[in-house]
Amino acid sequence: MNHIVLIHGAWQGGWVWQIITSSLKIHNCSITVIDLPGHGENIYPIEKVTLELYIDQVVKKIMSLNGPVQLIGHSMAGIVISGVAEKIPDKIDNLIYLCAFLPCNGDSVMSLSQLFPQHPQLITNMVEGGLATELSATSKMEIFMHDSSEDIAKLAMSNFGIQAIEPIYTPLTLSQANFGSVKKHYIRCNKDRAIPPELQDIMLCRVPCDTVQELPSGHSPFFSHPMELVETIKLILIQINHTK
Repeated sequence: MNHIVLIHGAWQGGWVWQIITSSLKIHNCSITVIDLPGHGENIYPIEKVTLELYIDQVVKKIMSLNGPVQLIGHSMAGIVISGVAEKIPDKIDNLIYLCAFLPCNGDSVMSLSQLFPQHPQLITNMVEGGLATELSATSKMEIFMHDSSEDIAKLAMSNFGIQAIEPIYTPLTLSQANFGSVKKHYIRCNKDRAIPPELQDIMLCRVPCDTVQELPSGHSPFFSHPMELVETIKLILIQINHTK
C-alpha cells in the first residue's frame, strides 16, 4: 500500500484535498493530510511561522508513520517538500510536485516567481503588521480558481487564510546527496495562472524530474479536475511500483 502525504499551498490548508482523498483511498492508498503551521486548523502565532517550521512539522509527522511515503506538494509546498527531502531522504519514496515550485539550491518561492515575471500578479493586502498577506477575492477567483465551478469556488473562498511572508522569501539549502537522491515527478497544469506553464517549464529545465504528467487545469485541479487528478496520481504510483 502506498502512503501519500498531502501538503497544501499558500493561503490554503488541508481542506483543499477533501474532494480527492476518498477516491485515493479507493485506489489502495492511505492518506495523511497536513495543515502547515498558521494554516487551516494548525493555529500558530504568525510571527513564529517560518519555512523551517513548515519543514520541521512535516518531518515530524512523516517520522511518526511506518515506512517511506509518497510526498505530494501543491504550489508553495513544492519548496516545503523539497526541504523535507533534504532532511529525511530515506523516508521519502518519491516527491510529487503538483503545479508547484521546483527549487534548486538557494531558491525561494519569491526567487522562482521572478524567473517568469510576465504572468498575472497576485493582488494581496498586508496584514498582521506586515508579517503576512491575505489574497484578494479577485485573485482567488481569477488566478486560483478561474476554471473551477462557481459552487465549489464560492465554498472555497471563505476557507482561504493569511500567508506568513517569511516562508515566501526564505532561500532553501539543498544538496545533491540528499534532495538530489530522491525521485521526483511533476504534474504540469497547462492553464495555470498562478504558476504559469511557462514558469513550470523553466523550473523543469533546471531540475529535471523522472516523469512529467499534464492536466488541462488551472492552479487548483483538486477543485476543477478532481477525478483527472486522482487518475494522474494513480498513474504515477503505477509507474513507481513498476520500477521497484
